[in-house]
Parts: sequence; C-alpha cells; structure tokens
Amino acid sequence: FFLQQLDLFDNVIEDDGIIALGNILQTNSSLINLHVAMNKVGDKGAAALARSLKSNSTLLGLRLRSNAIRDAGACAFAEALETNNNTSLQILDLNDNMIHSSGAIALAHSLKTNSSLVELHYGHNEFEDTGAIAIGVALKMNNNRSLKTINLEANKIGNAGGICLAESLKRSSSLESLCLYDNSIGNATAFRFANALSINQTLRRLGLAWNRVGNPGAAALRDAVRMNTHLEELILCGNPCNYELVQELKSLLRDRRRSSSKR
Repeated sequence: FFLQQLDLFDNVIEDDGIIALGNILQTNSSLINLHVAMNKVGDKGAAALARSLKSNSTLLGLRLRSNAIRDAGACAFAEALETNNNTSLQILDLNDNMIHSSGAIALAHSLKTNSSLVELHYGHNEFEDTGAIAIGVALKMNNNRSLKTINLEANKIGNAGGICLAESLKRSSSLESLCLYDNSIGNATAFRFANALSINQTLRRLGLAWNRVGNPGAAALRDAVRMNTHLEELILCGNPCNYELVQELKSLLRDRRRSSSKR
C-alpha cells in the first residue's frame, strides 16, 4: 500500500511540521495530492515544500490556501516551477495568503518556462495591478501551453491589470477559465475583454462578478458573446449594470449550452 492522497486541512502543523513533510517529499514517489490548507504555514514551510518539488516527480496537486505565505514563499515556489526538470506539478493553490506584487511577479515569470502547471489558484492575495500585469505579460508570451485555469479573485486589480489580462487572451491558446471576481475592473477592461473574445477560441469561462462594469461594458460583452461560440459561461452578477443586461447574457449562454447538449 502506497499513500497517494494526504489531507491535513485545518490543523496547526505550522512551519516545523511542513519542513519535516517537505524533507520526506524529496524522496517520496507515491504521493499525488497534498492538502495542507489552514495550517499557519509561513515562508519557511513554503520554501521547504518548494525545495521538494525540485526532486519530487510524482506530486500533482499542492493546496496551501488560507495560510500565512508571503512574497518570500511565493518566490520559492516560482524558482521551483521555473527550474523543475521533472515538470510534474499540475495544481498549485495559494488562495488566501499574504502574497503581494513581488511574489506575483516571480510566479508570473515562472509561467514563461514551466510546462506542467494546469491550474493556478491565486485569489485573495494583494498583488494589485502590478502582479496582474506581470501575469498578463507571461500569458501573452504563450509559451505555457498547459495552463488552463487561473483564479485571481479579490486581488485589488483595476483596469490597468485587467486590460493586460484581457489582451493576453488574444495570444493564449490554452486558457479555458479566468476568474477575476471581486476586483475593481470597470468598463475599460470590459471593452478589451469583448474585443479579445472576438479572437480567442479556447476560453470557456470568464468570471467578472462583483466588479465595476457598467451598462456600456456589459453591452459590449453581450455582443461579443453573440459572436464567440466557444464561451460557455460569463458571470457578471454584482456589477453596476442593468439587471436586464445580465439576464440577457445568462439566457444567451444558457440557450447555447442547451443546444450543445442536444447535439
């Protein structure tokens, strides 16, 4: 019997326990998924796990949401993702930590060379436009053909970061889901997403709920969805736009899903 799943969610393992676990992972060849959310893990623990990724070739999922990881920990993961020759890790969840712009920039840089990561969950940090722009630039390079899901909700991203992410969709040929809930994105970004959707053929889900998109931006997105037959879900609830526009968009996408299911 070889352990493949280890769920240590909501304990008080802290850095010392995670460092010991990281040492084991350097030689472990069976564990596939490790869940250590809500364990008061800081940068030292994150660095230990990051070091283990450089030699571990079996771990696919690492979930570290709701800990106390800061920029130094994020930079350690970025280095591991950038230099990892075994390219095994597919899911990295750093939601709800304390990572600011320098950590986000480092992780964004690693996306330019990493070829294994499929999902990056990076919501509820505070890297603002600076971090979002770095991620957008990395996506524009289109070197990472594996990345399919990015969650950047609640990161104080405004139009500058939102526009860069929208423009990246014109070049991306792999991304299927982009979540930008609860930021400060407005009409200027909505217009750019609408334009990008006229070109992009891979995105399936775009989450813009709880932002600052008004009627002009919502109308532009609705018109873009009419032309883009690949998008399956665009979430706009909680924005300062007319309820009728949101419902029209939902109905349009719902009818499309129904038509697809009948084929």
